[in-house]
Order: sequence, then structure tokens, then C-alpha cells
Amino acid sequence: MAEEKTFNWGLYERLFKYFEKNSISSLSEISRRLNISISKLYEPLHRIESEHIVEKIFPTPGCEVYFKKLEKNS
Repeated sequence: MAEEKTFNWGLYERLFKYFEKNSISSLSEISRRLNISISKLYEPLHRIESEHIVEKIFPTPGCEVYFKKLEKNS
């Protein structure tokens, strides 16, 4: 049986919070800006992080610090 994919709200919330400052709020816009498929946003967060995808799609200066701060606060 194939693994059922559920929407990864945790990742989307982090993406949304990071980009809302730049008025980027739609899932398709985030996907387009990051040059990743929307389906990647359905991957389990642990799998995305273990593949270091977060590091690859967030080359923006300060982003790593931002996510570390989010991790501390969650």
C-alpha cells in the first residue's frame, strides 16, 4: 500500500511566515519562487529536512537563523 500523503501544514506555515513579509501568500507562488513542485510541500517534514531540501530552497541570507528561531519557539 502506498504511503498516503497529507498536506504538510507545518512546512507551509513556515514558508508562509517567511514569505508573507514580501506579500507572497499563495502556495503556487511559493512553489514558483522556490522552483520546487507543490508536491514537495506534501512530503513529511522529517523527510524534507533529512534530505536537506530546506537548505537547498532557502539560500536567502538570514533564513537559517529564522528557521532555527522557529524551531526554538515550537
